[in-house]
Amino acid sequence: MIYFVMDVFEKVKKLNLPKDKYTVFGGGVLEALGIRKSGDVDLVVTKDIYDKLKENRWKEMIRPDGTKSLKENNFDIATNLNCEGYKASTKYLLEKSSLIKGVPFVNLEEIIKFKKCRNSKKDKNDIKLIKQHLQSQTHRGS
Repeated sequence: MIYFVMDVFEKVKKLNLPKDKYTVFGGGVLEALGIRKSGDVDLVVTKDIYDKLKENRWKEMIRPDGTKSLKENNFDIATNLNCEGYKASTKYLLEKSSLIKGVPFVNLEEIIKFKKCRNSKKDKNDIKLIKQHLQSQTHRGS
């Protein structure tokens, strides 16, 4: 039996969200850029999209920092990112995003800032992988 696993692009596009009202953050960006696989997709969305998804019975959770997020399948959706030393609104993150295959993704510099703030073992490893990726892109361009 062959199993087909959707990639991050297909997963996000299946939500059919307006491109100017969300962006992919975290591991989904790393997967999209071929840095590492990610089991989940983190999205930062505008409040109206958040409310619409909540009305459609997405499960709301309270994060350790007291902010709320929605969970459904492999998605984690919030309206901002907060970590002691790093706070980013949806508007700011949308400005720091670029389209890849028609899906908006936050740039790697912002992901590094957030992961430095959280500073878990996984985040430290991701920062190392991102820096290696950026270095390889620099060498490829020279």
